[in-house]
Amino acid sequence: MKRVWANFIKEKLRMDTIRLLIIEDNTLLREGLAEMLKKQKKLHVDAASGEGVKLDRAIIRFNPQVILLNSGLQSQSSLDVVQRIAKGAHRTKIVVMGLTLSMDEILEFMDAGAAGFILKDDSPQKFMKTITAVANGEMVLPLHHTDLLLSHIVSNTIVKEKITQENMVRITKLELQLLKLLSEGLSDEELGEKLSITPERVKFHIHNIKQNLYLFSLLDTSSD
Repeated sequence: MKRVWANFIKEKLRMDTIRLLIIEDNTLLREGLAEMLKKQKKLHVDAASGEGVKLDRAIIRFNPQVILLNSGLQSQSSLDVVQRIAKGAHRTKIVVMGLTLSMDEILEFMDAGAAGFILKDDSPQKFMKTITAVANGEMVLPLHHTDLLLSHIVSNTIVKEKITQENMVRITKLELQLLKLLSEGLSDEELGEKLSITPERVKFHIHNIKQNLYLFSLLDTSSD
């Protein structure tokens, strides 16, 4: 009986562990990231360079749930890697990391299939939060430009008919108006003036949209 219980606990721990594959050309950075993240109890970490054949073999062998990908691989285009993985039969999620990430880069990676973004100098706690959220099916956006990115995601999602009728019912007419205005890059005050509501109400409705469309940004609400 004890052996059965021990096997059950072992299997439960295995299922709760996230398989993470780090893809980074720089050996020192790759090994440093792997060492840092291996200290997290809920991660099973492996690492590989971005070289084509080696990378493909690593993905097949390790079968990761989440891939942490350098945005600027030297061995091949990181964008091509995201597109290839996203089109694959597996359900691997991709978190793109970089020293800096411009708005254009983020949009390109999002369109290619990336599910999250993080800066290389972020804390281990933020890495863990981002990886966990993405593994659980959430979209994790950078703190800056969150509202513009949200508008972009929603526009693409509506076009691809991925928003369920149930979720659309939860969004009010005012929030649909707000979604259309978000792409204009207006401040909360300017949005409030156009919709005749306070900036605080603008923030409330943006929060509601993110939750109801399952596009909630972990970095937008969590501190280190």
